[in-house]
Amino acid sequence: MRLFLALELSQDVKTQLQKQQDYLKKALEPSWFRFANSQNLHLTLIFLGEIAETKLSGIKQSMAFACRKQTSFWLSTDQLGAFPSLHRPSVIWTGVSGELEPLKNLQHRLSQQLTNLYQKEKAYHPHLTLARVKSFGKNQQIAEILSEAPQFQAVSWQLSQVHLYESKLKAEGSQYQILHSERIN
Repeated sequence: MRLFLALELSQDVKTQLQKQQDYLKKALEPSWFRFANSQNLHLTLIFLGEIAETKLSGIKQSMAFACRKQTSFWLSTDQLGAFPSLHRPSVIWTGVSGELEPLKNLQHRLSQQLTNLYQKEKAYHPHLTLARVKSFGKNQQIAEILSEAPQFQAVSWQLSQVHLYESKLKAEGSQYQILHSERIN
């Protein structure tokens, strides 16, 4: 099973991210990108990768333990950015601001609980992926458009659950299914 832990976005946030994607589709050549389905957007905490179904029970217990003392918190959308940089974009994203300390603490606790199940990535950098670049020869044009992008209005949302998702790769794009959820107070 291909699994990841993430926070769900409010419909208002998804609508705002769709506006950002629409801007990018008009300002840039859409064939240069693979855009994320705005209704599937989420804030990833940990990408676990391929995990045996027999590990689900332990993942659920780890989620419960990590979420036990977590209180709900607020986040907001921020401005457009790119990995690894604006000058060499391979992923275009919207940043996240707001109560980042509780978010990073939650992600760290989950990471500590699940450390034996996945390859730990670099430092956690919360973001909302909008598109992946397919045409790497267009970096300069993409960087210029991103640096000239309008200031999009920030949208805030409250986080109150962590979800365990299964990702199924399909020809029309990834499909996500929530397998388990843990409430945070």
